[in-house]
Amino acid sequence: MPVPDSTPLTPRQRTAAGRLLAAVSPAADELGALFARQGHELALVGGSVRDVFLGRAPSGDLDLTTDAVPARVLEIISGWADQHWTIGIEFGTVGMVKDGRVFEITTYRSERYGRGSRKPEVAYGESLTDDLSRRDFTVNAMAARLPGHELVDPFGGLRDLQGRLLRTPGSPQDSLRDDPLRMLRAARFVAQLGFTVAAELRQAMTGLAPLVRPPKVSVERITAELTKLMLSPLEGGPSQGIALLVDTGVADQVLPEVPQLRLEQDEHYRHKDVYQHSLTVLDRAIALEERYDLKQDLRLRLAALLHDIGKPKTRSRLPGGRVAFHHHEVKGAKMARARLTALRFPASVVADVSRLVELHPSGTRGRCSPGCTRSPGRTAPPGTRPRRSGWLGPTTAWRSGSRYWPSGRSWRASGPTWTGTTSCGSSASGRARWSARRTRICSSCAWSTARSARGAPLRSCGPGPPTKGSWSLARRGPRRPAADGWTASTRPR
Repeated sequence: MPVPDSTPLTPRQRTAAGRLLAAVSPAADELGALFARQGHELALVGGSVRDVFLGRAPSGDLDLTTDAVPARVLEIISGWADQHWTIGIEFGTVGMVKDGRVFEITTYRSERYGRGSRKPEVAYGESLTDDLSRRDFTVNAMAARLPGHELVDPFGGLRDLQGRLLRTPGSPQDSLRDDPLRMLRAARFVAQLGFTVAAELRQAMTGLAPLVRPPKVSVERITAELTKLMLSPLEGGPSQGIALLVDTGVADQVLPEVPQLRLEQDEHYRHKDVYQHSLTVLDRAIALEERYDLKQDLRLRLAALLHDIGKPKTRSRLPGGRVAFHHHEVKGAKMARARLTALRFPASVVADVSRLVELHPSGTRGRCSPGCTRSPGRTAPPGTRPRRSGWLGPTTAWRSGSRYWPSGRSWRASGPTWTGTTSCGSSASGRARWSARRTRICSSCAWSTARSARGAPLRSCGPGPPTKGSWSLARRGPRRPAADGWTASTRPR
């Protein structure tokens, strides 16, 4: 059939492409020769071919496609493969291992998802071009015939790869209806590879965004794509991927709390809105990972993205046209826990992210605000480094049993309801929260008014530490502060 998007290669280009593809796997060439002797075609497809032209070594499984049906595939590889399995044989896929390399061989096929179904209806085909036409994007719709390494590119994937453009082989509407998860895959490729989404694909994503909502697409598949997006090593990649999901309305189906941030104005007027502020925090948190010996930390990145999701539900008006978001960290922690639980993230990730969201105002610096007087922590000295008994950083929270909390600092308790007014005019109320080796501090005017878990009053904010009264860690009883305002159990080391 005619394929208007195909771009013929010159002989020199085909030779160069063949040399690149020949370096993928000697075992793949051997397998291709084995299929050829049995009268069948075999081709390398998908991300492996794409990665070769991106200059990246293919990692993980190698995807292959053939005109042989699964039963015939099993006959051909019998005695050659070190091991094989048939878990996906109902979809035409046979898995195998040879010399430590994993191969997945799939028969030429076409597939379509029925209404409300997560499983595709599979029909076997006889043409490699027809098989490539069902792929998600043109950059993944390239193949290399084995063992000769002849490049097959009927939809201009090599051209799109050079231009960093993301298109579908056929109609984007049909492609997204066949598998709505491709909307999230598009955002993931934007985050990981820095691609630009074609206008027609973006328009189709906007119109078909509701299709990605479960149960049409399983929660586990959605979470897997979001995780890969957030862990992108590309600078600014995760925020660009999230921005695409928000702009097309896909985020309304999988992370509705994030697009809702666009309605809220940052109370400090430093950003266009809280949504832009959250993306900025995400970018800066990723930039600081290396400094604090963190590498592609999913918990940190999710907490950075979700740290202000409680603001839309806690907004209040202040004189002069300003706004405040009292207790947004507490509300946000509950919302983060509910959303991540619904997406079936691991329990440890849910617990760590929600705790970081709850404690994130503890690093507030500059002018005092109700948020800083409620925060269960103290502003860390600038330039500090993480250590067992010290401050982790100016905006970092701690949690028992994880890298965010120094080992052994696991005890915390909650005290009675309190209300206080700081000397700088800020007021707040809530439940006093205490954690081992630290207490509440106002980052500007010094101390906040509160009550400890044992009921001992703390002095109100003033020019320096309190001179009377006591402040305590609930289980240890009242402590009289030293001259510098710290007790023995709360002074940082």
